[in-house]
Amino acid sequence: MAPTWKFCIHCGLAIDEPEIPGAIRPDGNAPLKPSPSPRILVIGGVGIFVIGVALLVVAIAFFAGAFR
Repeated sequence: MAPTWKFCIHCGLAIDEPEIPGAIRPDGNAPLKPSPSPRILVIGGVGIFVIGVALLVVAIAFFAGAFR
């Protein structure tokens, strides 16, 4: 329904306040998850990078014939 309409086009009832569909508000008492600290994120990123480089070195060595 348009916000300017004063009556419902289906049933003819008067519209007091327009409803906002899909407006979901979180419960105020619900505990929030703590976000990880930036230090943990950096350490994790560096660790993944190091593992990726190590796997790349092993793959290059394997295809170069170092394990024959």
